[in-house]
Amino acid sequence: ARPGKFYWETSSPSKQTIVTTGKTVWIYDPDLQQAVRQSLDDQVANTPALLLSGNTSQIMQSYRVTQPNKAKTYYTLYPKNTDGVFESLTISFGANKAPSLMILQDSLGQTTNIKFSNV
Repeated sequence: ARPGKFYWETSSPSKQTIVTTGKTVWIYDPDLQQAVRQSLDDQVANTPALLLSGNTSQIMQSYRVTQPNKAKTYYTLYPKNTDGVFESLTISFGANKAPSLMILQDSLGQTTNIKFSNV
């Protein structure tokens, strides 16, 4: 729900649930039987979570946004702050205009693919 709220559940490589109320982030790890609560502060601007917040002015302030192929519904973002955890992030949108895929490239050359469902 916008602005700033989301529920994100991963199943691989490990199960994890991340929920934010807009002010607090909860990270639940069932393998560790642990929930961690963190304040949602300015650091979120350096993470992919910002893209899910719906705050377009903050996104434009924190990233250089490109659309490599104008005929396709995907965008590649480059963080303006080089202290971030990734070098580029590509996000693709499905027919319903909801995110369908996110690809993160980190500074070590590793790629993380996130496929969204039930968005």
